[in-house]
Amino acid sequence: MTATVSDAGAGRPDPPESEDGVLAAPKAAIFFLGALGGTQAVDPIIASTALVKASRGLGMEGGTIALAASISTVVLAATVISMGLLGDRIGWRRLLISSLMVSVVGDLLAAAAPVSELYLAGRALAGLGLGGVFAASFAYVRIITPKEKVPAALGLYSASGSLVLVTLSLLGGALASIEWRAAFLIVPVACALYVLLARLLLPATARLTGGPTDLLGQVLLGFGIVGVLVGISHMSQGVGDPQFWLPTLAGAALLTGFVIAEQRVESPFFPVAVLRNPLFLGAMAAGFVYNFTQSSTVLQFSNLWQYVSGLSPMKVSAGTLPFLLVGIIAALLTGRLITNGLRNSTVILVGGFLCALGGFATLLHRPGSGYLTLLPALLLLGFGATMASIPYGGLIVKAASGKFSSFYGPVTSSRTTIGQIAYAMGLALSTVMVDKLTTGGVVTRLREAGVPPSRTGTALDSLGIYVRTGKDPVSRLAEQTLSVAKESYLNSFQATMVAVGLLALLAALFGATVLHRGAAVEAAADTADTADTADTADTPTVEWAGE
Repeated sequence: MTATVSDAGAGRPDPPESEDGVLAAPKAAIFFLGALGGTQAVDPIIASTALVKASRGLGMEGGTIALAASISTVVLAATVISMGLLGDRIGWRRLLISSLMVSVVGDLLAAAAPVSELYLAGRALAGLGLGGVFAASFAYVRIITPKEKVPAALGLYSASGSLVLVTLSLLGGALASIEWRAAFLIVPVACALYVLLARLLLPATARLTGGPTDLLGQVLLGFGIVGVLVGISHMSQGVGDPQFWLPTLAGAALLTGFVIAEQRVESPFFPVAVLRNPLFLGAMAAGFVYNFTQSSTVLQFSNLWQYVSGLSPMKVSAGTLPFLLVGIIAALLTGRLITNGLRNSTVILVGGFLCALGGFATLLHRPGSGYLTLLPALLLLGFGATMASIPYGGLIVKAASGKFSSFYGPVTSSRTTIGQIAYAMGLALSTVMVDKLTTGGVVTRLREAGVPPSRTGTALDSLGIYVRTGKDPVSRLAEQTLSVAKESYLNSFQATMVAVGLLALLAALFGATVLHRGAAVEAAADTADTADTADTADTPTVEWAGE
């Protein structure tokens, strides 16, 4: 693979291939890149907030609503690695600007859609475009940042993205409550502004030519990811439901085929060997801690406040702010600590431990307790999850900048796919656990209260009506069912969050162990090489130092 002259001239090689190839950019560039990442993250949040009114306005039902809720993120996850390849080929600034324009068209189409089909097409386009936006924003961090300063830069990147996420999500919630179409104008306006800023703040990069296209590999990977994500999204209906296991098994089969094909093809577009690289495995573990914890926390705390406390959507959004805001502090602090020598494995482990503490901290909340009893859990979960997000990004950048540098775009872009799968798992597994525990608790409490088994089904139906419509129960049995359901739901919520924290800790332990063992193996190999070549060569650099 060879570098060609970029549209900026200079004939400079693509920065990821050389430690000396870092491109100059204003200090504001890293904040701009973070804003791009935050905008990609806020788009599905705004869409979810507006979905209730949009579905009613466009006459959506059942399966169409479910598709509308997930289509943009599924398209993004399925295409973002190919977007990384495209960024290497055409230059990252060109990819960014093109993707921003596609995002503008997509959300404008969704905003103006007179029928659900056009709405879905717009959301799919938005997912495609924003996948390219995130791929470019994350890739640029290493392109404009010296190797030793990447962790601190990622801290600024994450903090900036969180600020944009909080600001635009609140604005989106306010507009969606007035007119759902107006909420879909937020991202297009931001993206139009970003097109201008990209030319001012970001340097053009060289294009890499002569590399593989590998269309078969791209198709297998894309459809495999779609299958897995669609299957996971239906897990709440039960693992025996064909809507869960059929797409999941099909997706897993396609991904297996992808791995086999990439090992046999002469010029693969993605290096499957990176899946055995300890740096990459450590990054995957950190990504699980971050995304799994984040999705579970935001969803389950929101549901608790909505169903048990009866809070409005705006108050629910405000309630999650500490979780998001403490993440800004965690990102800045963690990035600085890693830059100053703290090991990535230590950061991942501490982050997982804080998530576990946060899960147990939900046990402080009791029926009738106020918001403040949940604040310690929110702060611990937010700080711990965000701590893990810094090595999550940094380790992938390291892996992509080493012996896999010729696959820089696909490897760095895989961060998003890893995150989307872990995020979907958090949503699905936490929902299944809360639902099953709540239903079982309601049935047990109704039986203890003397409700005959013949009326249990009617009681559960009345609970389902309340969840779907929010209307207060009208019968005595329904009132009794709702009362015991709220108590059971709180217990289920707490058990689920403890499980979420423990799973995060297990993932962190795995990531730290992989990094430690990888460091030991690499150091031993380098020691042997040094002994063999002491008279003829300088001591080799240990790639794992600091891990």
